[in-house]
Amino acid sequence: MRPHNHSFQNGELNAVVAHKDTVIAAGCCSLPFSISAVIPLIENWVPALPGLTYTKQVPIISNSAGPTQGRLNGTSSDGSGGFWVVGFIGTPIPTLNIFRTLIYHRQNNGPFYYVPSPNIDGLIYLDNRLSSVSSISSHHAWAVGQYWPISDGTPRSLIIGWDGHIWINYPALPVRDSDSLFGVVSITPDDGWAVGSSWDKSLFKNYTLIEHWDGEKWSIIPSPNSNLLNNQLQAICAISANDLWAVGYSYDTGPAMETLIMRNQGNGWELAKTFRGCLYGVSASANDDVWAVGCYNKTGLMLPLILHYDGNKWSEIPAPPIASTSVQLNSVSAVSATEAWAVGRKYIGPSFVTLALRWNGKKWSEFPSQ
Repeated sequence: MRPHNHSFQNGELNAVVAHKDTVIAAGCCSLPFSISAVIPLIENWVPALPGLTYTKQVPIISNSAGPTQGRLNGTSSDGSGGFWVVGFIGTPIPTLNIFRTLIYHRQNNGPFYYVPSPNIDGLIYLDNRLSSVSSISSHHAWAVGQYWPISDGTPRSLIIGWDGHIWINYPALPVRDSDSLFGVVSITPDDGWAVGSSWDKSLFKNYTLIEHWDGEKWSIIPSPNSNLLNNQLQAICAISANDLWAVGYSYDTGPAMETLIMRNQGNGWELAKTFRGCLYGVSASANDDVWAVGCYNKTGLMLPLILHYDGNKWSEIPAPPIASTSVQLNSVSAVSATEAWAVGRKYIGPSFVTLALRWNGKKWSEFPSQ
């Protein structure tokens, strides 16, 4: 297969979703000769056509202060040929980069186009960043992230919803001293879930955060934590309304991290098996085919972590050989027992470049990206 090289100095893929014969990956890259100009990136793969990888670089929003900053963090299929990608873009006010929500949409194999999205503002512009998106139809989608209040400069959860015409802000109740949402899944218009973390500055501790949409409002749902000091959930997926998985990580101090894996089968959230490392993405094609991806530290090396649930237990699955001292997987999309995709980044001196992996039912192998 033909690899692509656009002379980007840095690249990273943060999200991936596969639907039928199309795979959409989203992330960011640096402009040639400028590692400070980080811009959003969308990759569109058609794996049924051998050797074909098409990369679309989304428009750059320039300003008088110089190249802007931006990235895409989440992507979702609406199940009917449409795709969403979300993230943030920098806007100088007047010379500083203030991050604003950024959303692109694609319909029926057409191009990605910019869609206006709301931000929470006060007396001055505040940072607003989207981390994840989930859509179940052309008329319904959720996106979540964080914004930064003027008062204390710590993040609060940001939730916006698509009604088929526009994106609308939805109130999120503040949790402890600070809270952020990193993952979201929509099951029906009256059933949605979001995950993240909240911060207690007096105890200097992070707690898992799970919120639920019941068709009228978002509310906080009790969620377990490990015995470690910091607990964060990064992603969530739903097999059905009564079978959900959420993943993330926990740690005290130092480089050692433990995975957080929890499940809700209709009776509340419960912790599952722990592995060393951290998890950033989770996806399922069936109740016996669930994938979770991330990374772990081993003797100074950052290595990819791939876990699979077969209906009975979680197991670590070997990653393909990758010639790099630092590899991180950020997202996974499970299609079937014989197809899944994972994306992230790998270090190829002197910079990071995009990384994509493909599962064929027997093993993971690297797929050309960027």
